Amino acid sequence: MNQDKIEYYLKSLQKILDVPIVYRDFGGPLRYYQPFLLSTGEDELGFIVDRLQNVFAKFRNSHAMYFIHESLVMLGIVINQETKQFVFVGPIAQQSATERDISDYLFAAGLSADTTQKMAEYMNAVRPLTLDGLQQLLCNINLVLNDEMLSTGDLISIYDSENANTIDFANREFESDTERFEQENTFLTESFNSKLNYCVMNGDMDGLAELLNQMGQVPYQETAQTNSLKDFKIVAFGSVFAAETTAAKSGVPAPDLTRIKQFYLGRIDASRSLDDLHQLIISAIFEFTKCVKEHLAQKTDNPAINRAIHYIKVNINSKLLAEDIAGALHINLHYLFTKFKQETGKTLTQFINEEKIKKACYYLMFTDKSLIEISTYLSFSSQSYFQTIFRKVTGQPPTQWRKNNAKL
Repeated sequence: MNQDKIEYYLKSLQKILDVPIVYRDFGGPLRYYQPFLLSTGEDELGFIVDRLQNVFAKFRNSHAMYFIHESLVMLGIVINQETKQFVFVGPIAQQSATERDISDYLFAAGLSADTTQKMAEYMNAVRPLTLDGLQQLLCNINLVLNDEMLSTGDLISIYDSENANTIDFANREFESDTERFEQENTFLTESFNSKLNYCVMNGDMDGLAELLNQMGQVPYQETAQTNSLKDFKIVAFGSVFAAETTAAKSGVPAPDLTRIKQFYLGRIDASRSLDDLHQLIISAIFEFTKCVKEHLAQKTDNPAINRAIHYIKVNINSKLLAEDIAGALHINLHYLFTKFKQETGKTLTQFINEEKIKKACYYLMFTDKSLIEISTYLSFSSQSYFQTIFRKVTGQPPTQWRKNNAKL
């Protein structure tokens, strides 16, 4: 099929399905078709193309692939085997993805604030697809580009757990550079444990789950690649003691932590498999983190105010206007303002700002996200306002705070 027909086909698909589709030369400039603009220039087309081209270059024998992000955002590509032109589809939110899923996904992508806003608006407006719908779409595009019939089972998936074992994620260029690999692995382990400690000390259950899912490591252990049950038990014991010590820094009563520790030490001692030991380590750390969360939770005698506090923490990256909170919880606005101050000793705005700054501190400490990225993600009206509130809450400007506390 010639290029004019391919372009017509893709335009037709986009109009019918209302999904993002890019048609481009592999490694070259934008050629024909881009149904929506990420930004006014092409500098951030890298979000769709350039960043992933490096991945696709490692799988040159594959020409039809799809990806599933943990927030249920799907992406796919089909490459013309002869010309190396390609069609990139996505990102597309799955039907079960929420606005917060999309926001988290775009924040992790490292886009500018302007592009993030445009992408969020687009992805919230576009009609979502199911995974089966994405697979069928890629198969049809492959038929046009490569004149080849594919079943959905023939697609190579990068993040699909069913096919994970068929993908070799090891980059072969590191095989000839063992020392470099070990240095990077040590750095990742140190960064991982720093983030882990932060999550435990702050009772951040969601952050802990995300961290463990991303890293897939055994906490508090640098190598953790032993096949000996005896050695791995030592690792498990050490992880439990380390988590207990970290949790204690948050002021949790010692008897509560001792109870958790004794329970898991007994289970670990009785364990007879490496898989069970790994699960026990993870469960113990979650239990310590949950204990810290309950200890730090600000509870009042007023159920309505408790619900407001919970709502704020769950939706911390939203704008969190007082009227929206009152409406969502069916609380009178004046009652919310008055009772919140009486029960917590803080105004509603003060509490919201402090919670947002706590979240900002995490990203300043453990990521290289810019101030504008963080302020936009946490829905501050501007970077300057974010900096003003940050200084008010912490006593330091965010750049200085990052310099003093960064773990990267």
